[in-house]
Amino acid sequence: MEDDLAAANVDRSYSLAATSIATFHDSRLAGLCITSLWRKEIMKILDVGQCGFDGPRMARLWREALGAEVQCANTGDDAVEMLQSNDFDVVLVNRLLAADGSSGLEVIEQVLELGVKIPVMLVSDLPEAQDAAVALGAVRGFGKAHLAERSTLQLVSRVAGDYRGSAGRSRK
Repeated sequence: MEDDLAAANVDRSYSLAATSIATFHDSRLAGLCITSLWRKEIMKILDVGQCGFDGPRMARLWREALGAEVQCANTGDDAVEMLQSNDFDVVLVNRLLAADGSSGLEVIEQVLELGVKIPVMLVSDLPEAQDAAVALGAVRGFGKAHLAERSTLQLVSRVAGDYRGSAGRSRK
């Protein structure tokens, strides 16, 4: 019974993502979603610290372009709690968290201290912030100025896919 329910939910997710592909104006981006569907895996993204404008815009992009399931955390503590009870393929952390103004680099440090193997990426256009995130152990991320570019979508898809392929969604 549970397997049937899970299969129905997965089929519904594929259907939603396939519908999103049909609405895309850029066929190159649709290919990313089709590739994700072909693998029959739903990418799971934890997006941390986005504002009320960027958060929904980014979540929609990840859902439509990558066929991903997106959950959002407002603070570092929220992210830690969600990571302890959910499996994600990639964690995206804003440079400055909108909810409390805290540093995304501190959140990255907090997340990595948990010992999770899930890739963490900083969302920032500042090269020095990206360098600092990488020095902490994060994967080099991207900036919002390049959000809808094919290279950004490929980066997120590749990082999440590499993790999924090597770790089998094991948090530790």
